[in-house]
Amino acid sequence: KEDGYLDPTAEGAVALARRVRGTFPRPGASVIAGGKLLKVLEAVPEPTEETSAVPGTIATVDKRGFSIATTEGLLR
Repeated sequence: KEDGYLDPTAEGAVALARRVRGTFPRPGASVIAGGKLLKVLEAVPEPTEETSAVPGTIATVDKRGFSIATTEGLLR
């Protein structure tokens, strides 16, 4: 189950998206965002040149979902 834990303060968006794909459907991936444990079913890396968001925080929210800041880019 440890393999499915996503730590955006330690890895970049591309690596985390690969971890989501690699752990689906079991054991599955999860992340703590906004103080809540969330199950992640699908993730897409969004590399960005620069973001003011701190890794591990929710960077954007829109009708498609939300993005979490990582050490390298955003994970949607």
